[in-house]
Amino acid sequence: PKKEKSTTDKLASRKGGSENKETDIVTEDEIDSEQDQAETPVEEISTGSGLTCASSPDPVQCNALQEIYRATNGDGWNNKDGWDMSDPSWNPDFCTWEGIECENINGKFFVSRLALAKNGLKGSLPDVFGGLRRLKHLKLSANKGLAGELPPSLGLIEPLQSLNVEKCGLSGELLNSAAFSSSLSLVRLSDNSFSGPVPSDAIAAMVRQHLEKGTTVQIDFSGNIGMFGSVLAEEDKELCGLLYVSVGETKIENPCETADSEGSAEVVKDDQT
Repeated sequence: PKKEKSTTDKLASRKGGSENKETDIVTEDEIDSEQDQAETPVEEISTGSGLTCASSPDPVQCNALQEIYRATNGDGWNNKDGWDMSDPSWNPDFCTWEGIECENINGKFFVSRLALAKNGLKGSLPDVFGGLRRLKHLKLSANKGLAGELPPSLGLIEPLQSLNVEKCGLSGELLNSAAFSSSLSLVRLSDNSFSGPVPSDAIAAMVRQHLEKGTTVQIDFSGNIGMFGSVLAEEDKELCGLLYVSVGETKIENPCETADSEGSAEVVKDDQT
């Protein structure tokens, strides 16, 4: 039988602890407002433990996560520790579930990282990411069974810093996608089936967002053979100094590419995303 995690284990899994960065401090009203605005499923599924997301520290986040689980064939995941509501030992505290790290903001716990790479996810991602308003890192890479387009609600996550969905089966055009938050500094979309013009306006917005910090924006479009266009418009080429883009095996033009461009940017390794 599955052993329920102890209180110590739960606290250890909440990687954010109680330390808040200045930019993460929000008021109680702002937190409540975010939850009111989030469009997430409210259906309560019967569970082996008799508990539901209504018993969770935050039902909005719990429901959003459970919708992701159901939409991507959660029963067939390689590791679904903590996610399966039919398990008699199911714990509604989502901070203890596989692939989730939480952060303590003003005494409330929020999902800050969701990492389910190589976990056998299949199907389309549901448009429920508005319920995870404090998510900073999303890593779903190497799930070949993931199909469809990027959910527009990804663009509602203002703190989102990294998005890694490389080596999946995702498709669709990105030009008018609402999935890109300007707060992103690392985007990995390689080896999917995305097509159409490159979202140059969204890329420029990302770089401008990070100008003051001097943070390099890194984007990988490689392996999406149906994508074309220019990474940046002519009037935005002055932003090249803070942009690293990989466009191999695409029809994308990269005006920022120089002989030493690959060596000038500090490329973030996979285990950091």
